[in-house]
Amino acid sequence: MQIITGKQKTKQRAVIYGPEGIGKSSLAAEFPNPVFIDTEGSTNQLDVARTPAPKDWDQVMAYIKELAGSDFGTVVVDTADWAEELAKQDVCAKNKLGSIEDMGYGKGYVYVAERWRHMLAALQGVVNSGKHVVVVAHAMITKFEQPDEMGAYDRYEMRLIMARKNNLSAMLKEWADMVLFLNYRTMVVEDETGKKKAQGGKRVVYTEHTPSWDAKNRHDLPSMMPVEKGRLPAELAAALDATTEKKPKQSKPAKKAEKVEEKEPTAEDVSNVIDNMNIRLAKLLKAADITPEQLKTFYVEKGHQPADVEPDALPETYVNKVVNNWDKVRKTIKGE
Repeated sequence: MQIITGKQKTKQRAVIYGPEGIGKSSLAAEFPNPVFIDTEGSTNQLDVARTPAPKDWDQVMAYIKELAGSDFGTVVVDTADWAEELAKQDVCAKNKLGSIEDMGYGKGYVYVAERWRHMLAALQGVVNSGKHVVVVAHAMITKFEQPDEMGAYDRYEMRLIMARKNNLSAMLKEWADMVLFLNYRTMVVEDETGKKKAQGGKRVVYTEHTPSWDAKNRHDLPSMMPVEKGRLPAELAAALDATTEKKPKQSKPAKKAEKVEEKEPTAEDVSNVIDNMNIRLAKLLKAADITPEQLKTFYVEKGHQPADVEPDALPETYVNKVVNNWDKVRKTIKGE
């Protein structure tokens, strides 16, 4: 029997949930090279790759299995609660029911949970193919009572079936490597009259469990990270990057003596480029006669990066996005 030791680099199974309109899809869009299975049409205003809206449960499963063989870096299911609704409709259609409740107390949810397990197994196939998976879900506030405590309190939960024996929310959280709760950070303060009011409102992502919400991660991420528009929190981006196997460089055969050895140009060989800038981006700037200062003006005005980030220190994920969408970026900078 073979024994495997040490840390294993595997792509991540992530869940992002939070209140409606907070930017869950936008955060998922910052994962490496994503494609969305958009079950509810929430990505229409995002510049992302997406499948046509699935018409039924069978189409959701077909999309997942087909995307396992694609060249995308991340497959996003947006959202879990709408996927659950398609699973319910599938159970009703195949059993000729008007409602999931028509099958009898709790029986319909057994079949929904069975489909849910099949979906998670298919998503695991996507992970095994070398891609991250992100499942987006809405949050709701529920009453929660611990068995060993007296009294109940409010907490955030995913808006999914939470039946005692067929809890889709629990199944999804157990399957995931990281459960990220996205919310606005507010603080209750008391003014001089003793009246309490809320302050704050900045978006943050929580990565650890508290009595008020469920969250987890396996990368020692900070318990709370600020979320800025257009970029992943640096610690999260680093954790995703660490899951990528670095391919060893293969030695090239020696060239014939009569041929001049060719060298890959470096950033220093490209004029109008700051030292240490990503070479792919440097070449594009040179070819388009665009200066680093013009590039910086572009990403600061668009809100993609803060003003204190210089062109030679751009995150790798953002560089990839600029390079992959260079024609659009170039036209915007040039005013074409």
